[in-house]
Amino acid sequence: MNRHFFRFALLGVCTAGIAAYAADSGPATQDTTQPATQPTTQEASTNPSGAAINWDEAKNHVGETVTVTGPVMGTHAIDDAHALVLNIGKDFPDESRFTIFISGADTTPDDVYSGKTVTVTGEIQLYRNVPEIKASAKDVIVK
Repeated sequence: MNRHFFRFALLGVCTAGIAAYAADSGPATQDTTQPATQPTTQEASTNPSGAAINWDEAKNHVGETVTVTGPVMGTHAIDDAHALVLNIGKDFPDESRFTIFISGADTTPDDVYSGKTVTVTGEIQLYRNVPEIKASAKDVIVK
């Protein structure tokens, strides 16, 4: 009788161990209700509302991808680079301005941007202590 008791006790310990292992290993299939990956720091730092921020708030969002809007107060064409710099909110040399650096610009500044309000979406970087978004002409919306 002792041998039978020992066998049942051993079987119970083994069964309990297998059940505990199965509970710890989780389901064999992935839960599809949650995303497989978490957003990266850059994705998480984007403007969650999706609304445009005013040009004078850009300095508070360096490193983030946001939409910025503001009035063009001055322009500067860089002919040898085929680029154009739009000074938003305040004109050069005021360091509190926001700039949009447009690469591959084929138009003259006065034709399209001067005196207009523009909107652009991109990652804000500092260039010479001034917040800036680099964009192409097609990415700058003129209002």
